Amino acid sequence: MTRESAIADHGSHFYNQIFNQKEDTLKVNVDGTYLFVEKPGNFKEQRKTYSGQKHRNLVKPMMLVLHDGYILEVVGGFFGKRWELRCKHYEIYRTSN
Repeated sequence: MTRESAIADHGSHFYNQIFNQKEDTLKVNVDGTYLFVEKPGNFKEQRKTYSGQKHRNLVKPMMLVLHDGYILEVVGGFFGKRWELRCKHYEIYRTSN
């Protein structure tokens, strides 16, 4: 999908008014969520995916979503503590290569 087609198909006059933006501005929401997974049989994998906060095994993807719910990209899944930092490092690495 090109930037122009995203603006044409998924652009929002409402968001442009709220944020006082030009009509050709594309707004993308970055959202992280949890995906619960079955407990892995491998102990190292169990430790990577276990969340002490949720008391379950999970992975954490980061999604780039347009305001109408259209998903542009899913990045990850990331494991463990400080997953936001890992997401950021992934994006920096991806855009620099």
